[in-house]
Amino acid sequence: EWRGKACMSKRHGLLTTRDLSWHWFNVLVFGLFDNLEEAISKLRAIKAAALQFCASHGEWSEHIGLYFHSYGHSSVNSLHLHVVDLDFTGPSYEALKFKNLRIDDVIG
Repeated sequence: EWRGKACMSKRHGLLTTRDLSWHWFNVLVFGLFDNLEEAISKLRAIKAAALQFCASHGEWSEHIGLYFHSYGHSSVNSLHLHVVDLDFTGPSYEALKFKNLRIDDVIG
């Protein structure tokens, strides 16, 4: 069964950061180290970079999903943002939807 193992969309990318230190690997603990303003700023920069990437590559639609899979629901032990073209989702999107934590909810 490939559902849940393949990409969530025809256009699906991952964005990560250069800072792989332990207090930035899990989005659920962002801002808990007396760094709330830095965490929100980092999240906004990540969002802007993802949207800029999509805008600069003409084949992406305007309906973009930006999702984290937090530790415990991720097979990658570092911070990464799923950038998903919502106009071209497939069966894996539905299978993995329960893991998707919207970046706007994290910033919220």
